[in-house]
Amino acid sequence: MTNNLSLTVSERYARKLLAAWNSGELRQLQSALDWPDGAQAARLPSAERERIEMVQEIAGSIRLWLRGLNTRSQADLQASLRLLRHLARSEDTLDDMWMDDASTESPLCV
Repeated sequence: MTNNLSLTVSERYARKLLAAWNSGELRQLQSALDWPDGAQAARLPSAERERIEMVQEIAGSIRLWLRGLNTRSQADLQASLRLLRHLARSEDTLDDMWMDDASTESPLCV
């Protein structure tokens, strides 16, 4: 398993979101959706800032979905979760812990 200290800010945040999504615990997911204020102020390479922006957009989509305001299809949600797994670098080291491509549903989807 990848050492958590070697992960980038975007990878840690993406993994936190995935773990919360997979837990099915609404409170944990809502907590994970909150981006730490100080994280954006850090001096980061532009590529990392772009990855952080993508994770934040996905978090925003999940937040809207939880509020029932998301008009996107289930396929859009699945694509967002696949992208989140990619940004978390989970596709190579943590496949057994995360959802496979055929099942991107959390207990929260029920």
